[in-house]
Amino acid sequence: MYLIYDSLNKLPISIFFEIVETENVKLLSRDNWLISTRIGRLISSIFKLKQSDKSLILLWNKLYDEFNEKHGNKDKRTFKIHVKIESLIAKYKAVKISADVLKTKKDKALIDNLKKDGYKLNENTFNSDLLRIEREAEALVLRAEVMREKLPKTEYKKEVSIYDTISSYSAILGFDIDFEKVSVSKFFSLQKQVKQKIKMLENG
Repeated sequence: MYLIYDSLNKLPISIFFEIVETENVKLLSRDNWLISTRIGRLISSIFKLKQSDKSLILLWNKLYDEFNEKHGNKDKRTFKIHVKIESLIAKYKAVKISADVLKTKKDKALIDNLKKDGYKLNENTFNSDLLRIEREAEALVLRAEVMREKLPKTEYKKEVSIYDTISSYSAILGFDIDFEKVSVSKFFSLQKQVKQKIKMLENG
């Protein structure tokens, strides 16, 4: 049976971005053994498998137009820049909120998340470490500003990792997210949840 991702509710956001990046619409095929893993998808994009089925191209155009209509993104490169900026700001807010909470009470999950992101916390210098982490997190904002300067430009070649964005969402929401199974529609649902939680935490 020939299975394809024929809607934004089914298409994983990770594959969506890979098609945007590689223009390999063959990735829409769910029964293709090559897309069973990220490595397989990379092989598929490198070798640019011959595409005799024009219906996949038509389907991709339909899905991409639907995506633009729902989420207001007209330019692929501009969209990817926006995603990267959003990821950096989300990470910054997650670090800041974590540090603020840890100043009043220690939470193992928050400490583990900070350490996983490369921040160092020592029991003997815990409070001063939190202040240092907050200063270091400012670099995320600076990186976001650098990305914003790229928005008017037509060329943007740096690869954007949707996995980093989903990882930051997972940290903020406090539960694990299966990167490979998050559909396009689910991704934007998670995005709304993240914004709501950040707003709630900021308002105390």
